[in-house]
Amino acid sequence: ESAGKSALFLLPSEKDFAQKLAKARVEVRAIAPKQSKVFSVQPQLASLLVGSGDIRHLAQRAVASYLRSV
Repeated sequence: ESAGKSALFLLPSEKDFAQKLAKARVEVRAIAPKQSKVFSVQPQLASLLVGSGDIRHLAQRAVASYLRSV
């Protein structure tokens, strides 16, 4: 047995995944963020990928690897 802490950010549509973790005896605790502090990081990520070919290549490989695993 090992223990540790981590943060997992899920969309409301991914609530079933949290239930699967709970069934696997992984402690899951929900924290509701302050709505005034919530913002999208997608524009910043998109500009980062446009500006850096290396990071874009790594992102493409990560997506391809994920798609092969499911």
